[in-house]
Amino acid sequence: MEINRRLRCKIVTAKQEQKDEYYVGIFNAVINNKINNTSMASIPDKSNRMDACEDGEETMDVNEDENVEEANDINSVLERKYPRKFYEITVTGRNLEQYPSIHDRIKELYRCVGVKDPIFIQQVLCEKTREVSQLKIGVNTYDDYVSLMGLWPDDAFGTGVKVDLTPPKLVLNILNVDKAINFEKNDQDMEARYGLMNIERIYTINNVPTNKLKASAKTISDYIRNIKNGIYIDTTERKHNVTPNIIYAKTCNNCGSINHKSSECMANKRCLRCGEYSHIMEQCNNTPMCINCSGNHVCNSEACVKVNEKIFSMNAYVLSVLEGEGVIKSKNSILRTKIDPRIEDVYTASGDMKIENLIKNIVRNELSNEKIRVD
Repeated sequence: MEINRRLRCKIVTAKQEQKDEYYVGIFNAVINNKINNTSMASIPDKSNRMDACEDGEETMDVNEDENVEEANDINSVLERKYPRKFYEITVTGRNLEQYPSIHDRIKELYRCVGVKDPIFIQQVLCEKTREVSQLKIGVNTYDDYVSLMGLWPDDAFGTGVKVDLTPPKLVLNILNVDKAINFEKNDQDMEARYGLMNIERIYTINNVPTNKLKASAKTISDYIRNIKNGIYIDTTERKHNVTPNIIYAKTCNNCGSINHKSSECMANKRCLRCGEYSHIMEQCNNTPMCINCSGNHVCNSEACVKVNEKIFSMNAYVLSVLEGEGVIKSKNSILRTKIDPRIEDVYTASGDMKIENLIKNIVRNELSNEKIRVD
């Protein structure tokens, strides 16, 4: 018990020191306002204020309004540095069905917040009443998104609306969390302390719980900070490492393609080892030949250039943030199978440069090195 008390005291003290450093970092970043050079590497961890331990007791004073303006400023800098494909909000109101035409909705949107060119403004029906209860609004630019985040008039869409922002798609893995611990999907403490929401347990393909949790970060700064510093969970009374949640490409189990799911496949069944149609993989004794890139490996191997290109494409936004903030050295860092740095050019070569030529050059260089060592 004494050891646990001392550990909690150390955690409390560390959190307080981190919080003080964090706000100094935010202040300096906002004052400098260097969008292209601003990096979360210079911003320490954010933890909510906790009073020092006394007689083995600790108290928390979570002040959600403290330095909100500075935090919003730094997130604005990061949002401009790492633009999304589009930005989205959800508008909820009681009078939305009075705007059935998209042209009427665009006109009202422009009147309310000055945005005249949304990429979509879609109606959402209530499951029970089948009436229009919400609008999904998407825009191309961060400036338009800022306008959507601003104040709406009291008579917006007739009777006023409630606006909910859609955060960037940045998902994290929280590691080594005991399987017996249950979490609320939107745990208020985790959201207040670390900007995490939509918390859920990760399960295997056979529906077996793992010791990992998955959570969405509310902002880019929350995402980077949690990866770099980890988080503390009261229930476990320990620090947990946090990693990016990477989406990996899957090949079709029927034909081996990386361009569709197995359930959508309309092609004939092929051997996933050699690509032939006359037999299945379990009966194959042929040399492996990839269906997607013709390389000497099975089609779902991460040695496949096409599979890796698909992974990079699926995680493009996440990669831009991770590389830009120095979390990873290169995009190859997210691959489960490490790539020999000598053939990294395979992933950046122009269309005119054949992979075979790159491999031949590597072999030629290796043979030259062997000859030099022999001589």
